[in-house]
Formats: sequence, structure tokens, C-alpha cells
Amino acid sequence: MSLFLKKKTNLFAYGAAISVATLIRPDTYYFIFLSVGFIAALLIAEKTPWRRASIIILSMLVPIMLLIGGWHIRNYAAAGITEFSTIIPKNLYFFRAGG
Repeated sequence: MSLFLKKKTNLFAYGAAISVATLIRPDTYYFIFLSVGFIAALLIAEKTPWRRASIIILSMLVPIMLLIGGWHIRNYAAAGITEFSTIIPKNLYFFRAGG
């Protein structure tokens, strides 16, 4: 098992860091799904038992669910929308993909 995946605290800290980065700059919202998929692919490639792999993935998802999920709830309560941010599609279209 790789050095990064040996400690659950590393992935907990990574989940917290990517969540805070997403709260600061919403463009990284989609990076969360890529990183979870990448970590899952690493665990599958290393033939990690499913119980240990699920604990490792959950240790990364807990801060993401708390911070990003909390923001979703806040947006629903404050504005009545269930999106994380309404600027993400516009920002990606006009400033990232637009050249």
C-alpha cells in the first residue's frame, strides 16, 4: 500500500483541504469526484480488502460531506436552491473553456 494511503488521517486531511479549497474557489467542486475515483482506483489496483478500502474512502468523504454538504443545506435554507454555487457553470464556460 502506498505511503499516502497507509494513514487514514492523511486522507481525512486531504478531504478537508479539498473541501476548503472548494468553498474558496467553487471550480474545484468537480475535482472531488475525480479524486475519490482516483483513490478508489489505487485501492483496487493494490488489491486492498473491501472493508479496509471502504474505511479509507469514508475517511476522505467525511469532511467533504460535512463541509460541502453543509454548504448545500445552507444554500437551500437561505436561497431555496440545492446547487453548491450558481457561478460554476458560467465561470467554467466563459473563463476556462472560452479561451
